Amino acid sequence: MVLGTVILYAFGTAWFLILTHAPLKLALTACVLPFLPGDALKMVVVCALAPVLRAALQKMETAKAAV
Repeated sequence: MVLGTVILYAFGTAWFLILTHAPLKLALTACVLPFLPGDALKMVVVCALAPVLRAALQKMETAKAAV
């Protein structure tokens, strides 16, 4: 999840640099920093919910197999 986000930031920032010829510091400030808090929050929520969802899916699969 983190690696995917880093890759997306890298490509997005590179594209911004190509289009605007802006300095790297400006590109990072515009393309990465505003999105870090929200992306970090989403990752925390997903990590917290994943075990709960996995258990619910396994319970559904077990119930489905019993029928």
